[in-house]
Amino acid sequence: MESVHIYRRSFYDSPIPTVNSRFMWKYIRESGGLLDAAVEPPDIGLVLRSPKLVLTAFAGYFLPPRDYILLTFRVASPGRALAVTT
Repeated sequence: MESVHIYRRSFYDSPIPTVNSRFMWKYIRESGGLLDAAVEPPDIGLVLRSPKLVLTAFAGYFLPPRDYILLTFRVASPGRALAVTT
């Protein structure tokens, strides 16, 4: 197998406000710690009363956690040597 691409951020990250992993996890923690908060209708009041959540909603994309890495692999062709990546 050879690596095709390395993504250094979550698949959920987007520059659209509130659509980033840092905001999502902070919102889940602030609303009680249950993952249900990610799929239920949002509590707008909770977000607007918390300066940290408002900041993370707009700037979370630009402050990605460094622990999300996604690798894409493919099977190497029989006549092709595996690429070494560092």
